[in-house]
Amino acid sequence: MLDERRPAPKFLALDSDNKLLKFERYLGRQEVLLIFFDGEAGADRDPVLLRARQQYPELKRRGVQVVGVSAAIPQYNRQAMERGGPFPFTLLSDPEFLIHQMWGRYDEDRMETRTGAFWIDRAGQVAWSGKSPRPEADLDRLLPPLKESSSLELK
Repeated sequence: MLDERRPAPKFLALDSDNKLLKFERYLGRQEVLLIFFDGEAGADRDPVLLRARQQYPELKRRGVQVVGVSAAIPQYNRQAMERGGPFPFTLLSDPEFLIHQMWGRYDEDRMETRTGAFWIDRAGQVAWSGKSPRPEADLDRLLPPLKESSSLELK
């Protein structure tokens, strides 16, 4: 089945300060990079989040909003920021996997979450394949590779 663009699924989630955030507040206003990360490992250890944090000034200059989502509770996201430093963008919690399910990031058979990054255009549209949004495979297009002088190792 060919990919097509459809509206990005909307959701509510708690941020790292336990405040309820409506994801739709970003849609239709700016481009959004939505990153599903491994909450068990922690935001401070996720290579894609770390890459987005380092390149955030450029993303912000381009008008791109970054949002991270994991199954970690808000307290764990705060602890990750205490260990590894703050993130200049929102980290959201989905401990019941509802957001992961609507975005195709929950493996029902293995009962585990999956990582992935989605590019949502200014009109609030995201690529779909089948019944769920399709993560962007080419993160180098979304987040240019880090400079060789960087101390981060990304795979």
